[in-house]
Amino acid sequence: ELIHPDDKDKARNLLVQIAEPGSSQEGVFRLLHGEGSWNWIEATVTNLLNEPSVRSIVINYRDISERVQAEQEVAGLVNRFSIVDISGQEISAGLNIEQVFQALYRTVGQVMPCDDFWIGFYDEVRNEIGGDYVIENNTRISAPESYQADHGLGGQIVHSGQSVLLNSPEQIKTGEVDARSDI
Repeated sequence: ELIHPDDKDKARNLLVQIAEPGSSQEGVFRLLHGEGSWNWIEATVTNLLNEPSVRSIVINYRDISERVQAEQEVAGLVNRFSIVDISGQEISAGLNIEQVFQALYRTVGQVMPCDDFWIGFYDEVRNEIGGDYVIENNTRISAPESYQADHGLGGQIVHSGQSVLLNSPEQIKTGEVDARSDI
């Protein structure tokens, strides 16, 4: 089958809508490419069965895969920005730091779901990092004691100025960043 299984009903309805000779309809659906991937196409289907020189249903289509991908990326960005905006509104309206932490956790969870989450504060005068809001395995736990920011992941983040994406649970346990981490 050349039409994506999720789009078959839409394609059938398009054909039903052109039952009357001379009618024309447009539709968007996925079509199987010869290499096995699904391409988004925009098609215009015209019933020319009563046209003596044609006597066919004519389908004109074009590949719009790049456009659909760009639209999906924009929609994702809009969604992320609206999530951050809503979180910002919640933070602005928050009466206490706990509400601010919860809003940040919800925002991060919508953009990048995670089981473990930590908000830490860097005290530049003391060169210390302290975490007041820690989620481990989706459960709020007591924050660890503050520590000197010359070691560990917090120190790496503070002194490099870059975020760290951990690729393994072992990195979380040891607090070590190796070459496999994205820094």
